[in-house]
Amino acid sequence: MSNRAPKKLVEDLATDSMLKKERRGASDDIMKPDGTIVLIKWYDLKPVLIASNVLNCDPIGCCRRWSKKDGKYIDVPRPNAIAKYNSNMGGIDLVDRMISLYRIRARTNKWTVKVILHFIDLALTNAWILYKQDKLAQQTPKKDILSYLDFKTLIAGRFLEIPDDDPDDVFDTSTLRSGAKRSREVEVRPRASKTDLMHLPAIADMKNSARCKLPECGMKTK
Repeated sequence: MSNRAPKKLVEDLATDSMLKKERRGASDDIMKPDGTIVLIKWYDLKPVLIASNVLNCDPIGCCRRWSKKDGKYIDVPRPNAIAKYNSNMGGIDLVDRMISLYRIRARTNKWTVKVILHFIDLALTNAWILYKQDKLAQQTPKKDILSYLDFKTLIAGRFLEIPDDDPDDVFDTSTLRSGAKRSREVEVRPRASKTDLMHLPAIADMKNSARCKLPECGMKTK
């Protein structure tokens, strides 16, 4: 993936070959005249380009890296901005990876829907990470800790569950307006979707239609 840094600024930095010839861990930086943003290029095994409006190269620290040439770990100089970036990226990488495993998908191209679903995924993933951290801090056995999929499924189930003794219906059907193209209006049975029978359609190999199992419903399947 190509970087989004302005090409003119990148050309002012040392080239990859120049940094590679110096030593592993060599770096170069360029700063805006007003000192608000610094562009840093650091060469480890490959060049790393980073921009920051908070940190710069100083102080130069060290990190342990395996040297295939020497056959041992060596100390590699590393700019301060790179070190801070690496220390805080672990959580972001974990969240992105977990979201990608069981992402909520919708058959739509509307960006608004995709953004909303992404934020739901983000909230659920962060909640699971905190839940797992709390369980590990309590020394809970790993076999008793919910996996990400089980945790997400449990949350979804809790939103779908409504107590049968709830006298109030969640939705006010009186505020619903039928579309202009509807041929007839279908009465919405109170709390029909919240019973143990679920009142969900099912495909059955039947010659004749069956009557709905709900006592107050006289409709038949088609």
